[in-house]
Amino acid sequence: MPDGATIRFEQHHPEQTTLYRGVQQHAASFVARTETNTGAELPLFIKDEFDAFLE
Repeated sequence: MPDGATIRFEQHHPEQTTLYRGVQQHAASFVARTETNTGAELPLFIKDEFDAFLE
């Protein structure tokens, strides 16, 4: 970066991405369907990762 150049901060908006919307729309049904199909609860860290991504 040249001397004296201004560094600009640009706010990112992950909630406007296709990935975010897909996770938001389908995470709960994915978890429910997976748990139903396997007969076991998903590990908490997986659910926590979905929640953290959406925050």
